[in-house]
Amino acid sequence: MQETDSSINRRTLAAIKDVPRQVFVAAKNAQLIAGHSIPPESATIKLLSAINFQPGDHVLQIGTGSGYLAAIMASLVGRVTSIEKVPMLASLALRNMRSLRLYNVDVITGDGSDGYKAAAPYNIILVSTPSISSLSKLFGQLKPGGKLFSIEGGNFHHQILVEYTLHENRTVTRKECGLIDFSRNTGEILLEMGMLDEPNLAKARKASKENHTPLIEEILKLVQVDDLELYRSLATQHNLRLGNIEQLMQEADAALFEQFPRAFLDHNKIIPLSLDNNKLLIASSDPEVPLEDLKKLFNKQDIETVLVTPKDFYRLWSALDLLHHDNQKSAAPPDKAETDRNNEDLLGKIDTKIHAHLISLFEAILLDAISENASDIHLERYGNKVRVRQRIDGELHDVKYFNISPDELNGLVNVIKLRAELDIAEKRLPQGGRARLRAGKDTFDLRVQTQPSLHGEHVVIRILPQTSRLLTIRQ
Repeated sequence: MQETDSSINRRTLAAIKDVPRQVFVAAKNAQLIAGHSIPPESATIKLLSAINFQPGDHVLQIGTGSGYLAAIMASLVGRVTSIEKVPMLASLALRNMRSLRLYNVDVITGDGSDGYKAAAPYNIILVSTPSISSLSKLFGQLKPGGKLFSIEGGNFHHQILVEYTLHENRTVTRKECGLIDFSRNTGEILLEMGMLDEPNLAKARKASKENHTPLIEEILKLVQVDDLELYRSLATQHNLRLGNIEQLMQEADAALFEQFPRAFLDHNKIIPLSLDNNKLLIASSDPEVPLEDLKKLFNKQDIETVLVTPKDFYRLWSALDLLHHDNQKSAAPPDKAETDRNNEDLLGKIDTKIHAHLISLFEAILLDAISENASDIHLERYGNKVRVRQRIDGELHDVKYFNISPDELNGLVNVIKLRAELDIAEKRLPQGGRARLRAGKDTFDLRVQTQPSLHGEHVVIRILPQTSRLLTIRQ
């Protein structure tokens, strides 16, 4: 006897309620989870309610993920066979299933497009991944009158659920069951991954609304998480590419960056990188970056978003800002002060004027060193050449993308001396001082040492993090 639609929905809702989502989503497994492995609750209800599950059914699922959908179906039917192509995910799903004492689920590692003949035929086949291009082999493993449900078309977040019915004469009919919304906001993702709790999410949402800031920015103020791990997971869940800062710096077009108002870019956390044919590439530290206003400016172009961590966002911003300044400097005729630099009198009059560009340059150098986990910064001058080096894991590495002139170095040394409360008029004697730097939620002590040399003053900055964490055995 077939069940009514209302009883099907009640059974489905009860099964969803009984399966704890948190078992299938955890920060330690975040790097493994992709696509629709754990769909939002609304999508889960719509997807499973569209299928007429019967208690004795044998179900084949293609695309196990971490096992969330398979676990719900296990409480609705007699047996579930689920196929996952990624061995680590298959093992994870099986562990999750056994932790809930679900023993009527078999998890198989293999290619889902081939199905699993050993356990055929099936009453229902659910293709819960859009990566299966051909369903022909799967139709052959259905019982007559069986149904195959497949997620098709649309885009990553919005896809169509299609129902195929295999009739007694082995013909197949197709029916669309409607659009399913798989999208989730950042707060929901972090909540389920165990990186955030409900009270902090509520605080972050309130602060985001009051301050007109991205939600992720307020969340990062409240929780202690590794930015790279967090953004790698967010990129996967939002189907975005996680940007590599060195590669993005090579792709970036400073002239394009200068075409946009800085206030607009900063408010929306957007950095335009390049415009190639009909595609605008942008970087953002907000996985839910609003693109409506940008699309109005580039209504004929596709917009591709690359996700970057907050530190990398500001490193990229500083690099483009400095690159634009360098381009302006190279386009301008050389001034007399620069051409006479070889004849500079070290005991002569000191230029104590501090330009805003030099402050930005100093902050960019510090931010870059912190992002690379450098312990020291060395600023050195040899004739007309300025050398910037970072000490990383005990070894000194040249930083070649800071194009600093000798004249700029003199001004930069003054900026550093002012920050460290040193005497900017004294150039002939070594000096030592200290300053403090805050980068997001991290605080650093800066130990500054200046040293006279043949061509000018050299500076060494020791970077000491104050927010150190206990190291694990592996670290």
